[in-house]
Amino acid sequence: MTSLLSYENVFRKLYPVYRRMIGRDGQAVLHERRQTQYLPLTEIEAIQLVKLKRVLESAAEHVPYYREEFSRIGFVPADLKSLEEFSAVDFFIDKAIVRDNVQDFLADNRTDSDLNWHKTGGSTGTPLNFPTDKPTDAASASAIMKALDWWDIELGARHAMFWGSPSFIRRKRTDIFKQWANVVRNRLMNRLFFLNYDIGEHNVHKIHAQLERFQPEYIRGMPTSLAVFAKLAKKEGLVLDKGRPKFVHSACEQLFDWQQNIIEEVFRAPVVNTYGLSEVGDIAYGAPCGNLHTMDEDILLELFDYIGSEKEIVTTQLNNMASPLIRYRTGDIAANISPCTCNTCNLNSKTIQGLRGRAHDFILSPSGKFLHGQFLTHIIVYEPGIRKYQVNQKSTDSLNIKLVIDEGYDEACQARIRSAIQSYMGDEVSIEFSIVDEIPLTAAGKYRWIVSDLGPLDEHI
Repeated sequence: MTSLLSYENVFRKLYPVYRRMIGRDGQAVLHERRQTQYLPLTEIEAIQLVKLKRVLESAAEHVPYYREEFSRIGFVPADLKSLEEFSAVDFFIDKAIVRDNVQDFLADNRTDSDLNWHKTGGSTGTPLNFPTDKPTDAASASAIMKALDWWDIELGARHAMFWGSPSFIRRKRTDIFKQWANVVRNRLMNRLFFLNYDIGEHNVHKIHAQLERFQPEYIRGMPTSLAVFAKLAKKEGLVLDKGRPKFVHSACEQLFDWQQNIIEEVFRAPVVNTYGLSEVGDIAYGAPCGNLHTMDEDILLELFDYIGSEKEIVTTQLNNMASPLIRYRTGDIAANISPCTCNTCNLNSKTIQGLRGRAHDFILSPSGKFLHGQFLTHIIVYEPGIRKYQVNQKSTDSLNIKLVIDEGYDEACQARIRSAIQSYMGDEVSIEFSIVDEIPLTAAGKYRWIVSDLGPLDEHI
């Protein structure tokens, strides 16, 4: 344990230096946020208004899309006097608009080297390639550090992740170097990493033993993956003892009550939610008080009518000058955005109540592996010319993938997608592709990007 503690101290000194070198110094932002998070709400809103006007005025002058649209609707950012006035402006964008006009959302005075491009399909099945800038990335880095502060956890603490991203996908069977690079990166970040694409009865005891040895201070993961491991562990009579963390961060997708219950039972720690979007940044984190606190200095959140009585979350970035997203419709639902009502945390940032995002399904391989649905997203988002997709699992050894394509489509991508999927699911898996004009919504008006005919996940655990 001494060597681990020594490493944590070294990490806390060197990691901020690295972040400053790349121009994304979350530590510097954190020092400011530690003060502003306790300001009265009226003062936090005053900060939001100043930053909002700065972004709007810059967008009106330098970003082609906003320059044209603001002129069309007669909106003059310099005349804006309050957040209430902004809420009355009839202007919105969404993923489809951004995807079809990416270059028009980039400021003409930007520095291209400052942009950090994200390929995201998330839970929508609609790929998007869009950047954030250095201030936005620094703010997101500060957000998670601020959230760890709330739990008395410092930068560099031992932590475990149940995760997966495009960088972990083998697109070629010979792509071994990338995997070793990820192993080294995880060691440097002082974290234990479990891949969302490899959870099952074959390794539940191994994962449990590694957590017990590593003793992470916190765990972060996608709730579907955390819940699958927890259910498998409970079936084997396993719970965390020495490996019990202070808390578990649920991220990237909707956290259901039944998932929270089984995760807390096996991990023996509270589960708190987080909320963010790759193209927007970190938006909210769960605090020990139990509420989901928003990063008000970095994001302006609004609620607007969606379907029936539901309200949709609409975001505006407050730091991004190079590629701002203003009035961006997320497709996620919340009941209310309001001040915190607890008397324990002293945070004056607002909170999101009744958050509901899009749920993720699992894919089940013939060998019994559970593969998180984002596994398929992380394969497909890198292929050009695919506007939308839907994966239907007919059986453990059969997938049908529908593609809505445009002029950039290359039919050779089918072989690449098939190879990547079979690398994880096995060569016996049959994968069929069909090109369609559109993918219909469900009767409830929702878009499902994974459809499984295998029945409830519980039936397979």
